[in-house]
Amino acid sequence: MQNFITRCAFEEQQKALSSLPADSKMSISYDCWISPSSQSFMVLTGHFIDKDFALREVLLYFKCLDGTETTSWKANALIQTLTGHGIQDRIFALTVDTTLSNKETFMLLDAISHTSLSSDIEILRTPYLTSIVKRCLNRILKRIKALPPDEIKHCTLIRRKSAIARGHFHDISHTLNKLRYLQIHTIECHERAETFKNFQKDINGEKLLLISDVKTLWNLTFLMLRRAKRLREFIAPFCAHYGYEKLLLDDEDWFQIDYLLCVMEPFVQVMHNLTRGGYASIQSVLYYYQNLLESLAGSMKQL
Repeated sequence: MQNFITRCAFEEQQKALSSLPADSKMSISYDCWISPSSQSFMVLTGHFIDKDFALREVLLYFKCLDGTETTSWKANALIQTLTGHGIQDRIFALTVDTTLSNKETFMLLDAISHTSLSSDIEILRTPYLTSIVKRCLNRILKRIKALPPDEIKHCTLIRRKSAIARGHFHDISHTLNKLRYLQIHTIECHERAETFKNFQKDINGEKLLLISDVKTLWNLTFLMLRRAKRLREFIAPFCAHYGYEKLLLDDEDWFQIDYLLCVMEPFVQVMHNLTRGGYASIQSVLYYYQNLLESLAGSMKQL
């Protein structure tokens, strides 16, 4: 079955590439992300206009990463993919995701320029508007120590629970870590996950679990807090059932969650408007920036 799926995918890929006109170029999008289950992936996608003037997409490369891959390795994977498909001299643009540093981005651009057969390549580096908005939000979260950690292990959880038991502080990072550790406790055991769902027996529709955030998914902290707020009435009885009193969220914790949602929601809305389709004009960009500035000013007054 695996060989059959691989063969079908290869045939579809070659069929899509055959529709690339001989005198046309292709834009490449490079993306790496981490799933909610902490599995890393890398993908290269080609975008081009075919002879019928239709926008086409083709998956050029996909790999499940184990965390040991360096930027040089990723650059080599890019080179091998382009040369393997014979399109190294037909690249029009490269779009990279927002998790890459400037150094990593330049290494990928340098890799493309060295694989091209042309010597008159001009590289224009254009910042992506959504990347700017994401980086602004990440800068805010970093300042208030709300960014998710690289990894939360069980041993770290045990040590942190001891710190929570000793501490009486109520900063936002303390509140967010409570949620993250509570989510780990809930999903790491099937019995506890089912118990949490059973507390929602009077709710019609799908029974939900808490979700956690990761660094590479910029809006997952917002989704984590929104899900927690939706499940607020079930968290207290769940903690009482398993004796997780130290992870119980009090009124001040919920106030901080509401405040952080208020800060993040305008950024999420702007990103939704920018990515839902079409192209943003300079007038709408200025409107979005003004909206964000006014929202941040209002949030500061609430402190």
